[in-house]
Parts: sequence; structure tokens; C-alpha cells
Amino acid sequence: MFTTSLPYDAPDIGWNVDSFSCSLVLPENGVTTHESITPPPSALEAREHLHARIMALNHAIETASHQNLEPRCTPHPKGVRWWNNECFIAQTATCCAKGAARQAAFKTLRCTMRMAQRMWAHDLLHEAADSTDIWHMATTCKGHQANTFPALRMANNTLVKDPNMKAEALKAQFFPPIHPTIKIDQPDDPPPLPTRTWDPISHREVSQALQGASAKSAPGPSGVRYTLLKWAHQARPDAITLIFNLCLDTGTHPWHHATIIVLNKPNKPDYSNPKAYRPISLLKCISKVLEKIVAKRFNHNISTYGLLPMTQFGSHPHHTAVDAAAVLTHCIQATRDSRHAGALILFDILGFFNNINPEQAVKILALKGFPDNVCHWTLSFLTEWTASLRMGTYTSTEFSIVYGTPQGSPLSPILSALYTSPLLDLTASWTHRDLTMYVDDGAIYATSATANATAKSTVLGLEQALT
Repeated sequence: MFTTSLPYDAPDIGWNVDSFSCSLVLPENGVTTHESITPPPSALEAREHLHARIMALNHAIETASHQNLEPRCTPHPKGVRWWNNECFIAQTATCCAKGAARQAAFKTLRCTMRMAQRMWAHDLLHEAADSTDIWHMATTCKGHQANTFPALRMANNTLVKDPNMKAEALKAQFFPPIHPTIKIDQPDDPPPLPTRTWDPISHREVSQALQGASAKSAPGPSGVRYTLLKWAHQARPDAITLIFNLCLDTGTHPWHHATIIVLNKPNKPDYSNPKAYRPISLLKCISKVLEKIVAKRFNHNISTYGLLPMTQFGSHPHHTAVDAAAVLTHCIQATRDSRHAGALILFDILGFFNNINPEQAVKILALKGFPDNVCHWTLSFLTEWTASLRMGTYTSTEFSIVYGTPQGSPLSPILSALYTSPLLDLTASWTHRDLTMYVDDGAIYATSATANATAKSTVLGLEQALT
């Protein structure tokens, strides 16, 4: 709904910020503080007020960009960074040659290009400032967005080459149309914690969230990068802060469209299988700033009030995959020292992020003491999404997503970890076996005097976890 496509380069935040700030003009009632705003009398008017503020901010950013930024030049599709003058000379010789001489010139061109690539890579590694640069270069060998996609296998085992059919195969894999029905209220639900207060978002929180954002991050469907948001917040600190507070006050997440990039998983044997790919959602930068602030507050509540069991090692501070491996190693060593038998089951929840039930997630947040407006905003965040799949140069038509949390949102990891907390709370009463998780990856470890009893205990734990 609120899309602003900006064909402009936005370099470092210090560049041209003064002229950009002078050009960013917002209505007077759009730059007042959150505390001074008189809430509209109805929820509908509150949402309309929120949408008007977003439209005013988008218009101000677009106008200021037109006035101060140079149009972005589209690079040549054949342009490469390693191309040098020797390559240009060899290419010219190839174009001018004819007959047998052309074949020899073409061979020389290929050798020249190969040498240019090698020299470019050598110089790039030689000039690397630190290990961070080297690891950034190494990511080129990892999973990446493919420009060409092989034929994909549909559910009926037929191969399809048409891009529209490939999109349907990937949608069926990533976003199943049918979700299991679950009971929101469970008999073993814990008693609710007292509802905590949720202070308004401050200018400082917005500044800190923007400060940690990379200027190289993909802008998402809107085209507005973090750099433009930094300029806008520096020019009018109250504008974005007001929008974020209105979002939480009204329980509305107004940014519901994503461009989903399809990335191949590295080292998969069969890339005709849709399972060999993963979806990454490109979201609007302003949406991710708000989600980052909410995620930071969730983590603060978790640390302060102990809202996550110690057996969940993912997505919150001071808990890492190394800690999860260390705990499992300790259990195995203790089992060996006691001369008992041990058994381990490792599992992964398939399609976890795209199958989070919104009502159940909100119920968990309410039981953990989060206020109603935050629960309503989370429900809005998890529902009514639309998206387009992008595979190389092909972009699918827009489609609806029933529910789930987008992979690419700063809020998704911690929200997913909270979603698993009831299961971990129930397994805390287990004896001689335990369940540990790293977001959606789990490990059930059991120990007993005999191997047979250990195996039965482990399988029983898995059955209890699944029910």
C-alpha cells in the first residue's frame, strides 16, 4: 500500500544530509511527540491517522530524494569488475579477425579473461583489510541467488520448466495452503503472568536501531534504504517515532508485502527438488526498524523475567549453538562416566517459520505478560501477508500468505523461540531424558542402565513432544 520506488543512489549518511534535511518537509502534526498526540476516538480513525502519517513520510522522502540525489545509473548487463584494458584489446582483435585467425583470437581472449579474473581475485585478497573482508568474499561459495533455475519437480513427480509452474512448485513447498487445526486453549497452559507495561518507543531507540543497520541491505519492495531513513530521522526525529508508536497503540502492522528471494541451499544433490531452496523475504526497511526495536524489547523482557527456558539456545542473548553443543557433550560424558547407556534423537521442524499459528503465538505472548496492544500488533504482523517470488530475473504474480513469520524479519527468530517455550516448559519435568532446542532444531537425549530402556525412553520422549 505504501510504496515509494526511488531510482537514486544514497551513499554514506554524511553525504548531502543537510540539504536532504532541509528538503524533508512534513505537516506540523506529523512531527509532534508521541505524548502530545490526542488519540483519535475510534480504532478506525486511529488506523487512518497512522496511514496518513506513513503516506506523508513516504511523500517527504521521495520529494527530498528528487531534489537532492542524482539518478542512479543502470550498470551495463555485461559489466564485470575484473574486466581490464587487455581484455578490451583482445575482444577488439576477436571482432576484427576472420576465418582461422578469429578462432586463434577467440582463444587468446579466453586466456586473457582467465588471467584478468585471476589477477583481480589476487589483488582483492591482497587488499583485504581484515578477516571480515575475507569471510565476505568466501560467501560467494555459499548459497546464492541463481540467475537460472533448473526444471523443478512438482508434487506429482513431473518436471516443469515454465517459470509460472516453478513458482507454483515453490509456493506449495514454502507456503502450504492447508494448515493443521489446533486448539488455542490447552489444558496444561500455565497460569498467566501479570501484564507488564510497555513504554512508548523513544527517539533514542529509533536512532540506535538505524545506527546498526547496514547501508548495503536490500531495500525491499519500497526502494527506500536505511540511509534515507537515517536522513529522515535526523531531519525530523519525531516523524518515524510517532509512526512506530501509532502502530503499537493501534495494534496494526501496516507493511504486509514482501519480495521473496529464492536461494539455493549449498551442496544439495538434486536441485530439481523444491526442498533444495530456501525463501528469504525482502521487507521494507522501515518495517524492519520497528521489528528490530520490538525484538530488542522482547529480549529484554526474556532476560529480566526469565520468559524462555534455559533449554532454548537460539535467538536470545548469551545463548548460542556452541552452548547447545557443550550441554549435549556434557550429558554424553556424564553418561559414559556413570557406565550407563545413552541415546540421542535429532530432529528439525519442517517449514517452522511459515507454519507458526498466529492465534497460538499471541496466546503465548499474553500468558507471558505482554500487553494487549503488543499482542494485537503481533497478530497483525503474522497475518494478511502478500508476496511475490523472485527467481533470477523472473518475478511471480502477487499471492497471499495465510500466516507465518517472514524469514528475513529481525523479529522472526525471537518470536519463533517464544513459540516453542510451552513445549520446553512441559519437558522440564522429564527424568533421565531432556529436550534442548536451537529455534526449530531439537535434540532429545535419554540415559538408562540398559540400551533397550534408553531407546524406549528416547522414543517415548519424541512421541510426547509430537503430541
